[in-house]
Amino acid sequence: MVEAGWLNCDEPVMLLCGMRRRINSRKLRLFACACCRRIWDSLPSQRSRAVVETAERFADGLVRRTELNAARAGAPARGDDRVTENAAKAAAETARASAFDAAVGTVRLAVRAEVNLTHDGGKQHAVLLRHILGNPFRPVVAPASWPGTITALARAMYAGEDCHFALHDALLESAHSEFAEHFRETSQPKGCWVLDLILGKS
Repeated sequence: MVEAGWLNCDEPVMLLCGMRRRINSRKLRLFACACCRRIWDSLPSQRSRAVVETAERFADGLVRRTELNAARAGAPARGDDRVTENAAKAAAETARASAFDAAVGTVRLAVRAEVNLTHDGGKQHAVLLRHILGNPFRPVVAPASWPGTITALARAMYAGEDCHFALHDALLESAHSEFAEHFRETSQPKGCWVLDLILGKS
């Protein structure tokens, strides 16, 4: 895949296949989980949500594969209608053994669930993937160091706190306007490339 295709393609599975050699397992699994976060309210039970949360922790090396496998085994594969059934299956896919298979399987099912809700198709999932990876054709080098306020806010945001405006302002004050712009949006998926850059994650 060339840069223009990466920036303009609206088919998330095509992007995943084209960039397979450039995406590590952590990013692939966090993308799968982020797809499920988009349809969070359609997941049919707490067990479906639990498997996604476990997959996120597994991606960050916080739980063992046995716990991931157990979460998948306990996740329901059925829903009350087409939306919740696709959502339930998508959640279970996040815990597949292969991170690439998890990403492809989850996004396909999440798109199906979301199409029934918004008729949006896969376009927003392609945007989500770019949100997590940035532009692999133009790697960004992190500054030698970040002010403590920025790293503290980034850690809090990665942990789920709503502090994107504060991080935006802190980056502006530190003359990092090119990164600050990223945090004008209210929603940042776990694995977002700018947060990862600040936190030293890959």
